[in-house]
Order: sequence, then C-alpha cells, then structure tokens
Amino acid sequence: MLHSRKLQTLAVAICSVLFLDSCKKDIDVDANIDNARARKKNNLSAVQQLGKQIFFDARLSEPVGVQSCASCHNSTGGNKNRPFQAGELFTDFAYHNIGVPQNTNNPGGNASPDLGLGGFLATAANPQWRAMATQEMGKFKTPTLRNVGKAQRFMHNGALRTLEEVVHFYNTRDVAGAGWLAPEYTGNLDVEHVGGLGLTPAQEAAIVAFMRTLNDGYTGVAQ
Repeated sequence: MLHSRKLQTLAVAICSVLFLDSCKKDIDVDANIDNARARKKNNLSAVQQLGKQIFFDARLSEPVGVQSCASCHNSTGGNKNRPFQAGELFTDFAYHNIGVPQNTNNPGGNASPDLGLGGFLATAANPQWRAMATQEMGKFKTPTLRNVGKAQRFMHNGALRTLEEVVHFYNTRDVAGAGWLAPEYTGNLDVEHVGGLGLTPAQEAAIVAFMRTLNDGYTGVAQ
C-alpha cells in the first residue's frame, strides 16, 4: 500500500497534468512568445530578449546554477533540462511562501492572515493531512504567468498592484530600506527564489517586458 504522502503526491501530479492539458487547450497561440517558438525565429525586441535571458538565468539564486525565475514559473514537470516549449503555463504547480507583504488596504485587516495550503490542511478531516499543516502554512500555489500583464492585482491578498512592483519585490524583498511591509506570514519563508537578487532597474524592466510577451488575445479581466 502506498504511503499517504505518496498518495497525496500522486494525486497532485495527476490533477496538475489534467489541469495542464485543460489550460493548454485554452491558450491563444497569438502570444508573442509562442509565435517566436512556432516560427523558430526571434520576434522579440532587444529588451524582451534580455528579459527572457534573465528570466531563465540560473545565476539569479543561490546556490549558483540551481535556481532561476523559471525554477517555479515553468511547466516542465521538474525536468529543468527540457527546452522551452510553446504553450508553457509557467507554473510548477507547487506551493511556496514568498513573504508577500501585508495588505493594509484589506477591509478585514491582517489580524487573521490567509494561511494558504497550511490553513486548508489544518481543517481537513484526514488526520494525516492535518499533521502536514505546519510545514505548509503560508504557502500558495505558483500561478501561471499567462496574461499576467493584464492582471489588475497581484499576490493572494492583492498587496501588489503592478507587474513592475511584483518584479521589484522579488528583487528587493530582503534589501534593507527597500520599504516593504512585514510578510503576512513569516514561517516557511522561501529564501531561495526571492530576496536580494541584485538586479538593476533596467533588468527589472526587461523581465517585465518579457512577461508581457505572455499576453495573448484574451480580452477579459485576468484578475
């Protein structure tokens, strides 16, 4: 009999594959990044191309050569060596606590922050799930970056309002004097992918420009 954790992992994997297949059917291949791939030529601007290079650059995180923006925002099934493919959803379907700042504009305040996956597991009927709650507190699923440039709010609590602000947060969360409010939840904090990345303003802008190539013909409100 499979261990409960293995069963949970298998269930998540199956759901992720089903979700991936479902989402890919809805992807508008008019996104610039997909056109670049399908035509096997670069139709990205110089700034967008720079942003793409930085996005996939494993030197952004420690230990050097292990992590990058695409470490979480991918759909490679854990195979980091698989080349980029058109239709990528840019999510690893995993859960992380990136230390999202408190949102002082929330009507309910921050007295009872959203505990994410851990909060859900803590209330589960299955005692084995409840036992895993602590290690998952404050973690939220990596979202797809498809049409991210059309979103009007970012993060689970809407704390960040522009894509530029999001990239700047990833770059400077751990930089003294950067001005970020305390994380909504401080436990299980991700220190590998977020913090003092050392990007220049121009590099931040390039990443934003690249992520906007993931917009397609969708005309609704993304968020």
